[in-house]
Amino acid sequence: MESAVCDGGGVWRLEKGSGAGERDAVVVRLTSGRGTGGECGDETYWAAAGTDRTPELFVVGGDPDVGDVRILTRVSG
Repeated sequence: MESAVCDGGGVWRLEKGSGAGERDAVVVRLTSGRGTGGECGDETYWAAAGTDRTPELFVVGGDPDVGDVRILTRVSG
């Protein structure tokens, strides 16, 4: 299964981990724009990592064992 690459605007929300050892997630859903796959309107769960000064959001697309890792980092400016 190939992951979709999407581009557009949308909404996001913080979803707290529900159990011991579960991370909080940022749930993103595009509501406008374009993409290369049909999943661009689906919710994507991005895991939070890093520190307060250098936060990162990441998601693994495709096969979890050899998937494509996407990482979002803060850009200062």
